[in-house]
Amino acid sequence: MTKSLHVLGGGGFIGGNLVACLRDQGHHVTIGTRPSTTQQPEDFAEIVASNDWVIHAASASTPSSSAAAPLVELEMNLRTTLCLVQALQAAPKCGVIYLSSSGTLYSEVSDGQAAELDPVAPRTYHGAGKLASEQFLRALSIQCGNPVISVRPSNVYGPGQRARRGFGIIPTAFERCRDGQPLTIWGDGSNVRDYLYVDDLSDLLARMIRGERPEGYEVINAASGTGHSLLELVAAIEVVTRRKLDIRFQPPRTVDARRILPSSLYAAGKYDWRATTPLAAGLKKAWTWHLENVPD
Repeated sequence: MTKSLHVLGGGGFIGGNLVACLRDQGHHVTIGTRPSTTQQPEDFAEIVASNDWVIHAASASTPSSSAAAPLVELEMNLRTTLCLVQALQAAPKCGVIYLSSSGTLYSEVSDGQAAELDPVAPRTYHGAGKLASEQFLRALSIQCGNPVISVRPSNVYGPGQRARRGFGIIPTAFERCRDGQPLTIWGDGSNVRDYLYVDDLSDLLARMIRGERPEGYEVINAASGTGHSLLELVAAIEVVTRRKLDIRFQPPRTVDARRILPSSLYAAGKYDWRATTPLAAGLKKAWTWHLENVPD
């Protein structure tokens, strides 16, 4: 069934890929701009009144950009979420899919994978802001009945992703492959993360929109299911690019967990979803896009 959807942050990396996916499936999709310090609840009134779902994929910060500056999260991210929440109070039939995070929220797990009900412990102001947004949306769902899904993706990568300072190890490594500058790794490179190809994430979000609307609030992880250390990731990038990276190791940071691997078993059971893109194949597609779209 065709749905009316608004993608907040639809011009960004994840949002842009999602918009293309949803339009290919025949949905009517409008696009919202990035967060603004001047946004008001009234800016969202018509949006929430005329759409089945709002997908909140907008974020104006990274863990590095708001480090030592917590007000950045308030002004650039939480304000947008709270304006949306206030507008949604008058539109209880409009659902929300919020793009949260797994790597910045879950406590470090020495073995196994982190499930949706496992403890959260943000290490950065960026992660704390994500958790705050989740909780405001949970409160909205309890009070007003809006269906809300907080999606916690692992490290998303793929075509369309550009390097941002202190964020996005894969596009940053691609740039270092091209310019020959050193790639900084904090710690010894043994930290393990899950890397999720962007089309696999879009597929899950599209299944949520097609599926039965939740009653109340849900949290759902999205991950590939396979962990890789930073050194393993670097080796895979060198194979795909056929270039050798100059690695410079720096002392580990307190904000970096040693091992974060989210479990996607709940998403598999509820939406019959699994990530299908192996890391090598995803890196190859991302590198091809990088060469064609990012100037030297």
